[in-house]
Amino acid sequence: MESVIHQGKVISGMGQSKTHRFQEFVEQTHPAALRLAAYLLGAHHHMAPDIVQKASLSAWRHLKKQEQTNRLPAWFRRILMNEVRSYFRWYGVRHRLRGLVGLTHESESPPLQPDHGLRRRLVEALEGLSLRQREVFVLVYLNDLKLAEAAEVVGCAEGTAKTHLHRAVHQLRTELSDIWSP
Repeated sequence: MESVIHQGKVISGMGQSKTHRFQEFVEQTHPAALRLAAYLLGAHHHMAPDIVQKASLSAWRHLKKQEQTNRLPAWFRRILMNEVRSYFRWYGVRHRLRGLVGLTHESESPPLQPDHGLRRRLVEALEGLSLRQREVFVLVYLNDLKLAEAAEVVGCAEGTAKTHLHRAVHQLRTELSDIWSP
């Protein structure tokens, strides 16, 4: 019986129906997917539930193309990353269009809840990274993926992911030097 193992838990077996296996997978990975999306979205974190839902629907629609069930978690993370990228592309288009037609741009994201400033500082520091740097950093340091796995999810060579990660860590250390000590 083939199973999907995600974060040390067996998620599904081949004896179950495809619908039930996928539902179980989504239920068990939903909290981690929300965290990943929120970190990647930065100040737009309020869009995380919508992005995760779109990624889940996309994964369901294309599930029959995914033949290896043991690769389901990495495949889903890649779909989620693509949804985040799509969101930022369309956000940029809408922002430029508003400027062209003369509409004032009001922030679409609600202000972050105060927590003594640390969370806000971390979110702002992550937002200062390029999207690829943020993606690799979040996958490696906040989701405990190996560099090779993160590179696969992001869709780049392992060496490129290593460069993005190095630059992200360097920039975060510089920006957060007052609260970080080696």
